[in-house]
Amino acid sequence: MGKRVLCVTYFQDSVYFLEVDKQSGGFFPQPFSPTTSLEALNVACRKADEIYISGEMPSALYEWEIFPRVAKRYQANLISQDAKDKAGTSAPLQVRWKVLGDLVEGGAKKNRVAYIAIQHEDLEPIWNTFSKHIKKVKSISPIPVALAAMVSRLDGPKNNFIIVWVGETSSVLTISSPEGVVKMARTIPVGLSRDLGSLDSVERSAFSEGLGKELFMTSTFFKQEFREAVPSTLYILGHNNLREVLADAPLAGAPEDLHFSLSQAPVNGLQERQINQQLHLIGNLYLPSDFVFLPEAAVVVPITEVLYKVSVAALVVFILGAGFWGVQLHTAGKAREASIHKLSGDIQNIQNDILTVREEVNKLKPFEGWKTFYEETFTQRPAWNMILSELGLVVPEQVIIENFSVASVDRKGLTRSGPRLADLSGKIRAENWEEALGIFRSFGEKLEGSPFFEVAGVQYSPQALEEPRKVFDFRITIKLLPRGSVNES
Repeated sequence: MGKRVLCVTYFQDSVYFLEVDKQSGGFFPQPFSPTTSLEALNVACRKADEIYISGEMPSALYEWEIFPRVAKRYQANLISQDAKDKAGTSAPLQVRWKVLGDLVEGGAKKNRVAYIAIQHEDLEPIWNTFSKHIKKVKSISPIPVALAAMVSRLDGPKNNFIIVWVGETSSVLTISSPEGVVKMARTIPVGLSRDLGSLDSVERSAFSEGLGKELFMTSTFFKQEFREAVPSTLYILGHNNLREVLADAPLAGAPEDLHFSLSQAPVNGLQERQINQQLHLIGNLYLPSDFVFLPEAAVVVPITEVLYKVSVAALVVFILGAGFWGVQLHTAGKAREASIHKLSGDIQNIQNDILTVREEVNKLKPFEGWKTFYEETFTQRPAWNMILSELGLVVPEQVIIENFSVASVDRKGLTRSGPRLADLSGKIRAENWEEALGIFRSFGEKLEGSPFFEVAGVQYSPQALEEPRKVFDFRITIKLLPRGSVNES
């Protein structure tokens, strides 16, 4: 299920916001509204599931420093003190940092840390505005952090890069590492009107010249501060006509690798022109988790809630798991016990059957001599004394035998073609065809299962179907099996 994300950006005493649907397929912005009233912002906050905020934050201090490796409980004080010294003010600061890696300096192990320090006076207006919705706020960071993270994520530069986001009266200039960590950022007094038709050649030249000077000064300071070469990749974003303006008034000292757009769209459903106009808001979707300037209470409470929920969930899982395991053991034990009892009973029954068979065998031993006499004398003759009684046993009450005729025999009691044949005919009374057919099939199966008969052919047909009780004629040709086959097994 998707979420409604609200992106909010503060810049040059103005507030802008954009509603975005966050789905499995990516980000889908809602139509952009130029309305910037607090009432409209509060309505958007109530509808949002998550809120991401960026701002100009003039007091933001971006530093990369090397610190002695200390225990984590001392790390915050060490970095905060360095930030106070560099800021040169007694005003309260919020400091967030990211450890970039380890190094050895002077034989001692140290940490390289990137941190951002912001005075409370830049953050408190934002905190107060969103105090009712602070649980929905996932990040508050400077605009350069959002821009650097977005370019790093989508374009993946291999080396340091420069970003210039162009506003109408001012612009944001950022130098970042390939991982999207800001090294240097500032707001420069250079802008470009959205209405390109109102710009003459003098204004275009002024923009190009002013941007070139700011790039030169910032690059010079970067070389001195970081002792690194000036980045050769420059992104100039946020305006649809930058390529045309700088074609008319070329940018002095511009790097070779110059980009006016991102290699892949940061959101879905918008044209490039629309993306350029809203890039300062869209960048909030890519804010990293390292530099989040939420109030301390808003940070501590969620962590406590998360720990509590995790503990309760773990306890519930443990209890359910233990209960399930106990039930499984009890069930398995009962099943095994029942299986053992069943096997014991089966063994006892088999032993009793063996004893019974042995007794019967012993009783029949005196008749072993008669078996040979019987087989030699009577095996070729039908069991005349059993045929009618056997037939009476297998005939159901719904079946009426009307005729039973036996084919003629020779002196040996056999027909010329083999065993003696008999015709059995009669009627079946039933309520319907299906019932009669079932009775007839059952009768035939009993005849076939008898040791004295073998079914050779069947014939049946309905009669008087218009009557309430139906009558079916049938005829069955059966073989009268020789007497010897009765005892064959």
